[in-house]
Amino acid sequence: MVVAQPDKYGVYAAAFNFHDWLNSYTKGLAFENKINYGAVEEGAVVENVLTISNNAATETTLSAFELQGDGSDQLSIDSSACTTIAAGGNCELKISYNAKTPLGQEVTLTANSDNEYRPKVSVTISALFLKPAGVDIATATDSEEINWFSDANYPWVIQSDEFKTGETALKAAAINDNESSLLMAKVKGPAKLLFHVKAST
Repeated sequence: MVVAQPDKYGVYAAAFNFHDWLNSYTKGLAFENKINYGAVEEGAVVENVLTISNNAATETTLSAFELQGDGSDQLSIDSSACTTIAAGGNCELKISYNAKTPLGQEVTLTANSDNEYRPKVSVTISALFLKPAGVDIATATDSEEINWFSDANYPWVIQSDEFKTGETALKAAAINDNESSLLMAKVKGPAKLLFHVKAST
């Protein structure tokens, strides 16, 4: 909503139509509705913390935590600090991902609450799963001492059309708008990683 100023146009909203939505934030529970672990290599165990704030005037109880969706069996929840939330307080819900396979596109965490304005907590969970790259990737990059991981959905490939040294180089998978192809290198430091790069549009 924008409050109109004298002699100037304003944008108005009938606030009474949004009471339930406003109360869900000002008197209900507040939390991020998305968790993204970012790039996670196969075999890694990573943890994310979801903070849930209770904006109500009374204590709120959470129950029936549930994970759903393809790959959700690789997720575990530590809700020990988040079963009750004092009025005006918050709690931290710990969610771990034991990355054995990619997560599906619609993995969700849900929980019930006794807050009248926000009776359900619902959060979507995502991660970019990386698989160990083959030996040929290390050979193509002249770096067999580096551990390489490539995007499971859009893996990097070896090509010999363009290269700076040797006879081969890597290139990203063919992707469309708003898509990505990730390559990750893990080294033991301290170290300096140098590489040549060429971008195409």
